[in-house]
Amino acid sequence: MTADVSAFLGKPWRPVADGPDLFDCWGLTRAASLALYGRALPTLPDGWRPAADDVAAMGWVEQEAPAAGDVVALGNYAGHIRHVCLSLGGSRVLNTCRGLGSHVGTLQVLRVTYPIVRFYRWT
Repeated sequence: MTADVSAFLGKPWRPVADGPDLFDCWGLTRAASLALYGRALPTLPDGWRPAADDVAAMGWVEQEAPAAGDVVALGNYAGHIRHVCLSLGGSRVLNTCRGLGSHVGTLQVLRVTYPIVRFYRWT
């Protein structure tokens, strides 16, 4: 890691915010991916909610299990990605949401809200 995850903790959640003081889920994932793992992720159109199967066409490679730096894509039974966060390895993730802001959470907690959980690596 080239930076410390603590630099991202406690930042408030705001829609369409990409830092450094406010983040939405994609903004936090992009900023932390670059700072912590040296991976620059692409920008996405505001409000873009792809079907999980569509992301492979963009250059994402689905992973069996998350490694540190992978994107965790969370969705519903309709198959659309509704939320993302960044894997810190194992079951730990860097996440942000309304009310909590950015924090370290677990996949187990996210699985309660999102029935579909997939892991992707940007290539």
